[in-house]
Amino acid sequence: MTSAANYTPALRRARAAACSSAGFTLVELMVSIALVLVLMYGVTKVFSTTQAVVSSNQAISDQTRDARAAQAVMARDFSLAVTADAPFMLLVSQRFDAFRNLADEQGDRGVPFKSAPL
Repeated sequence: MTSAANYTPALRRARAAACSSAGFTLVELMVSIALVLVLMYGVTKVFSTTQAVVSSNQAISDQTRDARAAQAVMARDFSLAVTADAPFMLLVSQRFDAFRNLADEQGDRGVPFKSAPL
């Protein structure tokens, strides 16, 4: 049997404080969700910017590689064209089929290459 004497004002305040601090308020939850959304947006922007930079650098790298390959071919061709005792360069033009595979060759639509007579 509990009497009213057992419920002192201090005990009532302690029970009320325990019940009121049991969880988060709706405002606290909404603020925390808004902060998480802002952080997620920032992380997404960082990743998209990084991806764009990587893609751009890959394109630059591809162009540099192609330019170096072309430079190497031209340097080899010019070094073979110059003879030690002649005051001129000898340039020879040849045609080479450069297909990646059979499907690429068949996709050429069968258009024959017409070269100019020498």
